[in-house]
Amino acid sequence: MSSVAENRPRFSGPEAVSLAEDLFDITVSEIDGLPSERDQNFRILSDTGSRLVLKISSASEEAAVLDLQHRALECLRDGATPGSWPC
Repeated sequence: MSSVAENRPRFSGPEAVSLAEDLFDITVSEIDGLPSERDQNFRILSDTGSRLVLKISSASEEAAVLDLQHRALECLRDGATPGSWPC
């Protein structure tokens, strides 16, 4: 059986730009790949100056793992500090 890390996505920069622009209705000015073990992440600067991260998960990733990651990111977005977790 293959691990999630072995099945991580492998999108090119231009493919990631197309995904971000099509799915989120933004115009990408800059894109850089970010390191990741299990998925693929890109740092994006939009034409409006917004700084975003595009996270592309493996199709074989468990839903519970993705939910945990999303909840942690929501805590960070909302300004939680490590002493105030869990949210």
